[in-house]
Amino acid sequence: MRFKGSFGIERNNLKVARNATTKKLIGSANISYDPVRLFGINLTYSNYSLNQSAGRVQIADSVKLYQTNSTVMIMPHFQFQGKGGKTNHFINLLYTRMGLNDKNPVTENLMGFKVTNIILSYNLGFVKPGLGLIASINLNNVEMATGNSSNNGFTFGVTKSLLEQKLSLSLTATSTQSKNDIEKISIFSPAFNANMKLGKHHSFRLKLYMISNQNKTDNSKTFTEQTGDFSYVFTF
Repeated sequence: MRFKGSFGIERNNLKVARNATTKKLIGSANISYDPVRLFGINLTYSNYSLNQSAGRVQIADSVKLYQTNSTVMIMPHFQFQGKGGKTNHFINLLYTRMGLNDKNPVTENLMGFKVTNIILSYNLGFVKPGLGLIASINLNNVEMATGNSSNNGFTFGVTKSLLEQKLSLSLTATSTQSKNDIEKISIFSPAFNANMKLGKHHSFRLKLYMISNQNKTDNSKTFTEQTGDFSYVFTF
């Protein structure tokens, strides 16, 4: 088990020369626990508080900053080998909750928000052929006073090493469904990457990427975009 934490206090306007005094409180804590080789979990919490008070002049409630921003992250993971050590398995779950609490009574209904994100991923690696498979599911939800929105989808990918790991290839595809109170959007994004190493100093990289954005509410906003990138890298 490992623990790490920090706490900070910041304040300006020590000589009361500014119109307002700003105070900040910053704290974070992290715990990593690995009871056995197959399982581990990581817990993180952070808090950022900002508060203004009168300096040379009084501050109107409509412009006063008084906010607290906090984040909670929980990440358990499993890792194990298949029979004979021919395969490697890695399962990871990431839960994140972020929120802004605006304590100003004038702006609290406009500035406050909460974001929840959940990612479940699975990596399967075949040691001898240098082949890897990746699959993940993503759930995202945003809560605001002006409305809620969500982005949910999945990703699948395959990686392959060839020529004694001098050539690496990867192909991934991501599908996302986004919606809010106004519109619904379907996004499909495939990508291909290739990296070729020649000797100790030379390498070539190729990347092909496409975005297909289908707006189911307003068809005039539907578009498709293709991007290609080829580069040469020289390492000293």
